[in-house]
Amino acid sequence: MTKLLADENVPLKAACESLIHAYSKLYGIKAVVLRYANVIGPRLKHEVVYDFVVKLSKSPSELEVLGDGKQVRSYVYVDDAVETTMIAWRKSANNFEVYNVASEDWITVDEARAYLSVSWLNAPRAFRCSA
Repeated sequence: MTKLLADENVPLKAACESLIHAYSKLYGIKAVVLRYANVIGPRLKHEVVYDFVVKLSKSPSELEVLGDGKQVRSYVYVDDAVETTMIAWRKSANNFEVYNVASEDWITVDEARAYLSVSWLNAPRAFRCSA
């Protein structure tokens, strides 16, 4: 199975939201669509922070950064995402609601890399961008 890039997922996500909206209207079902930013926390195995930790574990002297490092990310801790999900469900006033779930803060991939490198015991000496 071919892995889709983030941009290729956009039409799929829009189609899913449209289907949920149609069912909500047609059958009177309450539906809440949540668009999460990068969720981080225990047991989560994706996104840039996890990738950095895995790469540093394998090669503490070098860290490859995908892209040019200028990509901007917003992160949400998993507990906050769960709480937001529950609040959105309980407080939604209409049968169909859509919310973006993100923090007000953002950070570049380079800044996340620098922060993680400083906090990691064996901070890497070399950084390599794939772009």
